[in-house]
Amino acid sequence: MANEALIFAGGEPLHPMWHKEIRERARSGALVIAADSGIEHLHALGLVAALLIGDLDSATTESIERARSEGTVIDEHSADKDETDLALALRAARTARVTHATVLGVGGGRTDHLFANALLLAQDSYADLIIDARFGPDLLTVVRARTTLTGAPGDLVTLLAVGGNAKGVTTSGLRWQLNSEQLEPGSSRGVSNEMIAAEAVIQIESGVLLTIQPAPLESIR
Repeated sequence: MANEALIFAGGEPLHPMWHKEIRERARSGALVIAADSGIEHLHALGLVAALLIGDLDSATTESIERARSEGTVIDEHSADKDETDLALALRAARTARVTHATVLGVGGGRTDHLFANALLLAQDSYADLIIDARFGPDLLTVVRARTTLTGAPGDLVTLLAVGGNAKGVTTSGLRWQLNSEQLEPGSSRGVSNEMIAAEAVIQIESGVLLTIQPAPLESIR
């Protein structure tokens, strides 16, 4: 049984800086799931999906047929569903009992999709999953108790409380440290902090944080 899932959402194609890592994780046994047209981004990397799920209103017929010929399980839902394709994919990952899910392509140029997907990942429904997401060259991580971020001195890190106050926030490895403090939704206090080491540890006593690590410009040129 796989302990991690790679979920390709139907947003933007995976940024080239992540290609090597994601291919290696897929080939090391991660459960690969496509949410609707995410199947096309997955195929572009030469990967095979274990599951294609959604209403399939965006995936091309060619992509669906290719997935079927490769042995992908296809779980088609009505377009009149109450959940997004990404929510269905996350539910499938939980059903498969993975412990870690990485979501790829959460934006796709639509601000509503980006915000909705980011908030979806922070829902209490997925509290039993370690979740991170890649949007463009940037990395988003959901923090519920304790998370270690990796990077380099000078890298930016933004901490955003979602769904209520994040209480007892303590950090190490960041330029502006927090010591058992509170971050409120909408507060700008956690914006543009900075790593001072190769690792930064974020701990919270209650609530949920989204951390966003914008890619350094030199890494995406």
